[in-house]
Amino acid sequence: MCAAPCEPASEALLLTARPSRPKEGGSMTLTCEMQPTSQKLDAPVQFCFFRESQALGQGCSHSPELQLPTVWRKDSGSYWCKAKTLAIRVTWSPRIQIQVQGVPVWNVSLETQPPGGQVQKGKKLVLICLATQGTGNITFSWYKGALGLILETKTQRSLTAKFEIPAVTDSDTENYFCTADNGYHPSISEMVSVTVRSPVSHPVLTLRAPEAQTFPGDVVELRCEAQRGSPPIRY
Repeated sequence: MCAAPCEPASEALLLTARPSRPKEGGSMTLTCEMQPTSQKLDAPVQFCFFRESQALGQGCSHSPELQLPTVWRKDSGSYWCKAKTLAIRVTWSPRIQIQVQGVPVWNVSLETQPPGGQVQKGKKLVLICLATQGTGNITFSWYKGALGLILETKTQRSLTAKFEIPAVTDSDTENYFCTADNGYHPSISEMVSVTVRSPVSHPVLTLRAPEAQTFPGDVVELRCEAQRGSPPIRY
């Protein structure tokens, strides 16, 4: 028996899809309907569903419906069904074209962990790129500085992706942004400022007096100074 219709399709069988324009990542239900005005086929009837020449589901069954839990753009194409009885009588439906609709990436933002873009020198910095919506495989890219030095690119089927700097240095103090693209057009986040803060070194206490020897009532100056550390420093 042919994998695809070998004879003209019958108007007695009709394939419908719900929704007719499914969105990527959503579900779709195919229904193989026997027209009420046609002559009924001998029971029991088995229904089979196809995309191009590929059989769908677990093969033929007695259910006139087939639910596809998740469809992607690659599932676009020509669909058809057939109905057959124990008497080997086969009826083919006309083909229908189904185009799975993708949703472009939209509203991309960049967040930092720790929040606020303040990170201690030697600690881990995580740059989180988020999209409000978008379907299918999304390519995320992270950039450093106004000139856009690319740091990392990764593709995944998710609205969120992370890039990590395991141990930041002073040179990582910069502005960062990210992009997300699922094949329609890239969406760019706003710039986020990151400041690497150096821990304060052990302070040095010095005493200054107008004379080498001090007496009660003399004015002296105590000076506490840290050689290293990001301002502001509280003494």
